[in-house]
Order: sequence, then C-alpha cells, then structure tokens
Amino acid sequence: MATILLVEPAALVREPLAEILQTRTHTVTTVTSPAEALAIISVNAPDLIITELTFGQYDGVGFIRNVRNSPKTARTPVLVLAGAPTKAQLVNTIKLGINGFMLKNRFSIAEFLQKIETALKPPQEAPAPLKIDPSKTGSMKSPVAVTANKTRSIAPAAPIKPGTQHSAADDAVELLKSLRPIVNRTEIQECIDKGGEVKALSPAVGHLLKLTNSEGASMDQIVEAVRMDHAIALKMLKMANSAVYTRGEPVDSIRKAVLRIGTDQIRQAVLNIAVIERFSNPELSKFLDCNQFWEHAIGCGLIATTIARAAGSTDADSAFTMGLLHDAGRMVLAEQLGERYVHVLRTAREMNLPLEYVEKRMLLFNHAEVMDRVLHSWNFPKQLINPIVFHHLSAANLRAMSPSELRETTTLALANRLAHALLLGSSGNMTIYPTAELRRTLGLQESVIEEIERDIPSQTDEMKFAMLSFSNVAAWPQARESVRGSLGAHFRPLYIGADEPFDALRIFCKRVAGEFADEAPTIAIVEIPNAAAIPVVSKRLKDLETTMSGERLPVVVVSPSGKLIPEAFLLAGRAHERLQTPFVIERFTAACGRLLAPANGGGAAEAPLRATA
Repeated sequence: MATILLVEPAALVREPLAEILQTRTHTVTTVTSPAEALAIISVNAPDLIITELTFGQYDGVGFIRNVRNSPKTARTPVLVLAGAPTKAQLVNTIKLGINGFMLKNRFSIAEFLQKIETALKPPQEAPAPLKIDPSKTGSMKSPVAVTANKTRSIAPAAPIKPGTQHSAADDAVELLKSLRPIVNRTEIQECIDKGGEVKALSPAVGHLLKLTNSEGASMDQIVEAVRMDHAIALKMLKMANSAVYTRGEPVDSIRKAVLRIGTDQIRQAVLNIAVIERFSNPELSKFLDCNQFWEHAIGCGLIATTIARAAGSTDADSAFTMGLLHDAGRMVLAEQLGERYVHVLRTAREMNLPLEYVEKRMLLFNHAEVMDRVLHSWNFPKQLINPIVFHHLSAANLRAMSPSELRETTTLALANRLAHALLLGSSGNMTIYPTAELRRTLGLQESVIEEIERDIPSQTDEMKFAMLSFSNVAAWPQARESVRGSLGAHFRPLYIGADEPFDALRIFCKRVAGEFADEAPTIAIVEIPNAAAIPVVSKRLKDLETTMSGERLPVVVVSPSGKLIPEAFLLAGRAHERLQTPFVIERFTAACGRLLAPANGGGAAEAPLRATA
C-alpha cells in the first residue's frame, strides 16, 4: 500500500501503532527521534510521515519545518499524533501545512486510519466540464454559447520582451458583457425565499433563545438550558476557549463558559451556531472547499471585531456575527440552485472575474443581495442586515446607500477586503480589492492595520485548530501557500503606492512574500489609485530604483481603470503589465509569471492558483 515513517519516542505507543499499520499492508519504518527520521528521509522519502511533537530537547515543529523545506518531502503528507503539545506548537504545525492532527488522549483507531486514508489520497483534480440541462436553466438560451469563445484560463504566456507592455484588464469588461442570465427574476426570488425558510430549531436552542431574551432569567436557568443539549454544551465550551473569548485559564465547565461569554452574548452565540449548521450543506462542496469558506468567514469576523473595537463600538460581538454571515448568501444559492450555481462558480473562475460580478450577470442577484431577503425574513436587526447586503460596495456608495449604518457597513466591507488580502481561507472568490478609502472613512490608525496583520492570521489558525482537534476533518492547506507556490521562489515584490501602509495590495504582497519580503526585489508592484497620484508614485519608483543601484525591475501597474501608468520615461525599455482593480489573484499571478519567466528558467511559470481546492 504505502510506505510510512513513524516518529514516536514511546515504545508503548510506537509498537502498537506500527502493528496496526502493518495489518493494513502498509510498510512501516519506526524511529524514536527526528534526527533518525531525517537520516532516513535523506535516502528515501516515505509516502507518509506520522510524528509526535515532543522529543525531549528536540522540537517536533522544527522537524516538520525541515521536512517542508526539503525538496524531497515538501509535499509529503504529515500527520501529527501528539501527547501534550503547547499552544504555540499547535499553531505552528498548522502554519507549516500538516495533513491531520490527533491528540493521544482522544485517540481512536477508526479515526486514526481514516486520517491516514485521507492524507494518502492524491490531490483532487479540477472538476470535469459541467453539462447543464437546458430545461433547468430558466431564460438562458444556450448555456454552452455563453462562454464558448470567451471563457478561458488566463495562464502565463511566453515571457514579455523588454520595452513591451501587456494589459490583463483589456478583456475583462467584454468578458463580463458576454454573460447572459441563466434564470429569470421570478425564479431566483422564489429560490431565495425558499432558502430563507429556517428549519425548526431544537427545543434546547428555542428554550435558550427565549431565556436570553428574558430580563428575569437567572444564570442557573441559562446554564441548565445549555446542559440540556450535549452538542450546544460542547460548542459553548469550544467558543469560550477560542481566540474570540480567551481570557486567563482555559474554561472546563458549562458554568464557566456561560460566565466567560456573558449572558448578553449567549443569545448571539446560539444564533450563530444555528445559522452555521443551517448552511453547512453538501452542495457547495461540489465546487468550493467548505473548510476554506468558513476559515474566510471566521477571519473576516475576527478582523471586523478588531476594527469595531478600534472605532469605539460597544457591540464587537455583532461585528463578529456580520463577518461570520457576510458570504452566507452563497450557501443559499448553492443549496437552492445546485448545478446552476456550480456553473456560475466555474464561469467566474475560468474568466478570472470577481464572483459577485458574475453572480449579478447570470443570476440577477449577487450573494450579498440574496441575504437582504433572507435576513429580513429572519427578523434580523437592520444594523446587521445592511452591512451584509452592502459589503461589496465602495466607500462612496456606502455613504449613499447606508448613511445611518455607515460605521457598521464600512467596518464589514473593510474586514472582508483585509481577509482577502491576508489570504485567510477562500470564499470561492480569490480577489483583491482596494481598501484605502474605507480605512479613511473609519479614520483607522496605522497601528490598527498593523495589529490585524500581526494577530489575526494566528487567531484564525487557533480557531481552525479547534475545529480540527474536535472533529474528523483533515487539515486543509493555507491559501497563502497555494499562491506562493503559483508565483515561484523568484517573486520578491517591491510595492510602491500612494497609501503604502494601509492598502490591501501592499498587505497581500507582503503576506505572499513572507520571509522573502526583505530580500532584493525581483518585480515592482505599482499601485496608482487616481491620475493625481501619478507624480507621487512615479517619484517613489524612480527614487527606490536609484537606491537599488539603478536596477530596472519589471513592473505590474494596478489602477481602477487598468489604464493608468507612471510617467512614460520610467517604463521605457522595460516589460510591464497593467491590471484593473479589483482583480482576481489568478490574473495577478499570471501577469507576474510572464514578467518573471526568464528568472524561472525562460519558460512559463507554474500554473496559477484556482479559487477552489
């Protein structure tokens, strides 16, 4: 079957595990230390590595890092079976891209074998072209003709010669115009209304919602109501120990969990649980990675909470709820439209267009507008509905459409864009949006953006680990690693913009570059927000290149129209590309791939990131 390297210092654990694996016809090599394991790997890489994290003086995280840094084992699946790991060890192993995690005190043979089977599966191939039944597509005339001569993957072409330029923005508008609706307005409204029909809540949930809405309810009554339902009790304990609520020692009782979360927030927490379970459906998994989807939702919620607190809001828990639910309209569309929504997802990916634009063209509603009808049917408060409905709008449009909830709508819009820039999961829409105007609307200081960049990725990892450690879900890769892999080792960006400390493109470039961010740059990423910024950006590009001994880098120029460029003399004699904001990350990786192709060996760069796993 497979060759497995088991790295475990304790014989009482190592020998039974080896015997279990051998009875499943696997070839097992056992060692007691990372040093022995590295010696074996240097000769012959196994199909799978299973390792503890604690080895006396040797840190198991360092061993996994060596495994990931070796060309022989960079993609080898790694499962962690740990006894008493520290919080830092858990977070760091997830960042390194392990394929599964189990705690020894919760060990079960069935789960162990399932995780091994999952880890050994080859990467899932892209889904086959979808065949649409015309009888189920409403007013769409010809589902094939919609994209027959326009739909394509923007893959890296041959390297661009010095002195030439290319615009990936030139065909985006025409591609979007080529799309036609695949449903009529009446049909889509009926689907949305059907998706808003809430399934009956369990008696425990209903009782809790009633108690938490009553001023006369006591703490003992609420604790007892939580205890009525084992599933709710377990989730409350997880929540109380998550990054959102962690303060002091870990919570180990229902009463402590309720006290930590607070009676005012219990109702919101129960409502969050009910909504998440309502939309955890299998339809989306046909095309999107549901784990990546919820990672993005959680990351957005954490960012929204941080922004709300910095902006002086007294209701940070509502900000988390808005972040958690902002893309839930996609779940409604997936559940109600099935293959037709898969067709929308595939079209957006193949055309490399922001998903909400394609939704609007093909379904007449985008996912945010879907939630307007759904949340109103659930009697959600207006201050939560409008931010979710308008979270894709620009700062100017937010002021016009939602003046009374401007702070809340701007908070969620900015949180969503920063979650995209930080590559926290994927909602099926790998797109980078500008953020400067939203940040200025809220008046956020640079320190808040720095806090988000520094802390939110690790907080999201902690919540991701909580999900992994209490379930049979296999570890999923970080979106950042996928993007880095598509750009190659030669991507070392020099970002130049008019609002450098704050904008999403600068954050995105830094996040992707990672440990290479401070090395000598190989490509310049120039952002021009408007024509008035051209002299400022041009001077910065000239000054920085002079500082670098006059080296002229290839340039990707990003602007709202896709047509603005620095002063002409700066681009003379050098290859450059233009992108329009917002842009799908695959367009960016393709543009960089063409410009960096000579550094990568003269051929096309690696295949760019797809929006789904």
